Amino acid sequence: MALNNIISKRQQILNAQGEPLSGGSVYLYEPGTTTFITSYQDSGLTTPHTNPVKLSGSGRANIWVSRDCDLRIRDRNGNLVLEELNVNPDALGVGESGGLVPNGSFEEDADANGVPDGWTLVNETGSNNGIDTSESTDGKQSFRFTSTGQGGGSLTVTDFFPVNDADNLRVNVDLRSSVSNVRNIIRVEWYDSSNVIISSSDAYDSTSNPTSYTTQQLIIAPPSGARFAKLKLIGCDPSVTVAGSTWFDRVSVFYPAVVSGVFDNITIQNNEIITTNTNGDLNLRPNGTGRVVGDHGGTQVVRTAAIASGGLEVNNTLTADGWERVLTKTDKGEMKRKLTTTSRGNNTRADDPDLSGFVLKANTVYAIEAYLEFETTSATPDLQMGFEMTGNTNQDGGYLAQWGFNTGVTGNSQVFAPGATAVISLVNGITSISIHGYMLTGAGADTTVDFQWAQNTTDAANPVSLVNGSWMKFTRT
Repeated sequence: MALNNIISKRQQILNAQGEPLSGGSVYLYEPGTTTFITSYQDSGLTTPHTNPVKLSGSGRANIWVSRDCDLRIRDRNGNLVLEELNVNPDALGVGESGGLVPNGSFEEDADANGVPDGWTLVNETGSNNGIDTSESTDGKQSFRFTSTGQGGGSLTVTDFFPVNDADNLRVNVDLRSSVSNVRNIIRVEWYDSSNVIISSSDAYDSTSNPTSYTTQQLIIAPPSGARFAKLKLIGCDPSVTVAGSTWFDRVSVFYPAVVSGVFDNITIQNNEIITTNTNGDLNLRPNGTGRVVGDHGGTQVVRTAAIASGGLEVNNTLTADGWERVLTKTDKGEMKRKLTTTSRGNNTRADDPDLSGFVLKANTVYAIEAYLEFETTSATPDLQMGFEMTGNTNQDGGYLAQWGFNTGVTGNSQVFAPGATAVISLVNGITSISIHGYMLTGAGADTTVDFQWAQNTTDAANPVSLVNGSWMKFTRT
């Protein structure tokens, strides 16, 4: 009897959703019994496994056997995921997983007839179709259809796989053609509970095909009443009389991902994502131009082209405890809040690091509101403040600044045009300033507004500080 690595440490065991079977178990029995056989962690058969063999958080294990066995894999709740009876190590293939379809990389061909196990081949006249060992994207083999102009053929999963009519299927296939204008089709055939065909869906149907391997990532909606399905790959369909070849590889069919389990520093359970990082952070980090999307009731409420130093953009309503830490940005405007106190001891007016970068749309009226707390240790310093506009400077408007000394609004009030500077006397302690006004943007590009301030007369010994918690808001009217 041969020695076989029945499950290798490079192999992931997946559930029906195509996700790692975290915390699952592998049961290996004497054929026809529930008596465990001994399996090993190494090819030298020196270190036995305990039974059942536990899968890692990534759905992996390294299991060696040297005898026939019944193989059963169960999830963490004891539900059966996979069963293979009377497995013979001499005949074991790579044990690959294509989700709902078997042998998705065409590595297994027990009778060596050129047709992968678990699939049924139909040839068109004059075609040359079969397993190809000269190229692949996964494992050693792919499947090739070759047509002289009369068509290639079709390769269909032999056994039905279960589906329902509520959940879409996710189909992934690597595909390439020697010439782009052959016709290739990836089709799902839908059947009812009695295995009677209902209809079929062509998720991919093209006469403009890639000539280098490209992964087709397809989502397919089932018809009402669908309970079973089959996947059919059609290479060089005879409806287009073009000579050429098409290769398929790495075929998988899954339900959309439903993830649960414990993965390093994160736990996903029911409707919660819980981080166990010691600093409590949960990082959503798409690559490149990827997006992070939150979907509530079918409506995308969070969108971002990238989450970097710019933060997280929300296009609806965001509710959070500790709202002073939140920058809110909606289609109706933008609000920003000071996160740290900023101090300045010179008269060079500059953008405030927290209250700048407001983006205002063209041809729009915005209301301006702000509450600012400035602090100094001397009655000598005074303050200059104003708004700087970049991009579209074609705007009009004004604002009213009111300020009080320690308590009450007892100071002056003035109206200033956008771009003008207000000069305000400060007192020892905190001076509270309230701003109300409007801004009308003109035609053209968007306007970027920055709030700027500095001392009016330099006094480095007595700096002026804009205090944490101050805020500013532009709201479209």
